[in-house]
Amino acid sequence: MIERDMIKIIKSLNQNGITSFEVSYDGGNDDGCFDDLTVYKNKKKVNVNWNEVMNLSDDEDYSDDEFLADIYSDYGRLNPYYSFAGEYTVHGKITVDTVTGEIDNEGEQSTWQGISEKSNLFTTKKELF
Repeated sequence: MIERDMIKIIKSLNQNGITSFEVSYDGGNDDGCFDDLTVYKNKKKVNVNWNEVMNLSDDEDYSDDEFLADIYSDYGRLNPYYSFAGEYTVHGKITVDTVTGEIDNEGEQSTWQGISEKSNLFTTKKELF
């Protein structure tokens, strides 16, 4: 998989009129995923023209599924669960404001206590392992 710069992608989404997006997640016990991408332009659901956002040539392509894979690879920021390894289960939704970089993670984890975390895509460093 090609390593892409998520900050550049998020800023390009914003430059193309996308103001926020949501993805759901579900996982635990070393298995998990991000899915159900919903993209908004001023609170109205829209589709993404990835060719414009990614500035692709005619022989290149990028899709919602590849964007979800890139979110999965963004450990410590967009993906706080890494490989979903551990004795827990989680499910929820991450919302990203493409203007400010604010990330809102709301869901539940195996202790079934609510989680609500806020961070910033533009200022939080991606973790590598």
